[in-house]
Amino acid sequence: MSIRYVGKFLAMMSLWFCTSVHTTEAQIVSIGGDFSTLPLSRFIKVLETKGKPSLIKVKRDSLHYPFKTNYLDFIKILPTEHDRAYWLKLEVRNSTDERKQLIIEFENPHLKEIEFFEILDSKIVGDNHTGSRFEYDTRQEKHTTFLFRTRLAPQEQKEYYFYINHQGQGFTLHTYLYTTEAFYARLSVLQANVWLAVGAILMLSVVLWWFAGKFWNDFFASLALYVSSWGILVLIYSGHGFQLIWGSAYYWNTWSMEIFQALNAFFVVRMGCIFWRSYTIVPPIFRILRLCLYASGVILGGLLLMMYFEFYFPPFLRENFTGFWCMLMNVFVWLCLVIWEISVSKQIWNISIFVSSILLGVLLGVLVYRNPTLHYFHTEPIWLVTITTFNLYMSWIAMRRVHFVQNEKKLDQWLSIQRIRASKTNPDL
Repeated sequence: MSIRYVGKFLAMMSLWFCTSVHTTEAQIVSIGGDFSTLPLSRFIKVLETKGKPSLIKVKRDSLHYPFKTNYLDFIKILPTEHDRAYWLKLEVRNSTDERKQLIIEFENPHLKEIEFFEILDSKIVGDNHTGSRFEYDTRQEKHTTFLFRTRLAPQEQKEYYFYINHQGQGFTLHTYLYTTEAFYARLSVLQANVWLAVGAILMLSVVLWWFAGKFWNDFFASLALYVSSWGILVLIYSGHGFQLIWGSAYYWNTWSMEIFQALNAFFVVRMGCIFWRSYTIVPPIFRILRLCLYASGVILGGLLLMMYFEFYFPPFLRENFTGFWCMLMNVFVWLCLVIWEISVSKQIWNISIFVSSILLGVLLGVLVYRNPTLHYFHTEPIWLVTITTFNLYMSWIAMRRVHFVQNEKKLDQWLSIQRIRASKTNPDL
């Protein structure tokens, strides 16, 4: 019996020792000769603070400011009070005999405020203050995400501290350490993903605007506005909108996502209303869509008024409500259109597209739940492909609907002409 207890004790001690060794190793990033890219999230320590204590207090007073090691592949911060902020700590050592030029990336373009401190032998040798609530030109590194350059001499070790104030909003963050060459190689691929999706959506918008002008059709105009809003949302989510368009309007940048989500919901519901208004007998779904249209208009107007009068509304509630409403309206109208397409065409391949689309949505939901970093368009091509395919499919169904209505009208005209001709030849009809 005693031998069994001794065995259990030794097993627990060995497990603790392995865990402690792993934790100790995970605290310091060691750069080797063949280093190019490394995810940093598991090497970062996180400290939640109230207000903004000085770096000296945070660094020296470990009793009142205890850092906690992050054991996830990403940093996940839940929504909290408005005055809460976070300090992140990272240690990097150059274990080679060569000088290393490195880039630390914070892969979230929407962080409100970040302050960077580079520490060598307890002295600040570099700092940077940036964030999405400042003008884009104030950034030292002109990029959609946040980059911090550092140099390490041979066998040199440095500490890095990051102060993040996201105004009480939750956020998900991936951090990476690159050599300069590895970063620019990856950057070219990410930029290509975004601009391919934006280019496809832009071309589709141009085609739809051409149809709207040619046929003077408000349905095509609503569809073009809806598709265009998706293109702008991709630019906002990826950070390219702030980089290329409204870089000096940093206040607008804090509201742009919610406003364009509300616009997207308004356009898709308006498109649905025009879609079903063309029926001779208006179905009950039209009344529901009309109520949703009024609600979307009220939400959009409320956001514009709050932005104009600088009325404070908790950003967490604002972003989550508009995001949920946008998703709900898109799914609702999209399902109605797909069901209409199946009922009209009665083709098996349409049913298969409908089922596969639902399965794709469930799969994306599971992926986002398991890994929240999939929210970012500029890092995951699956989102860009899904959005582009979704817009193409919606536009194709809409064009089929217009073609269907035009054929109905031609058939009605042909029948009326036949009735007139028949009445002339046979007055008894």
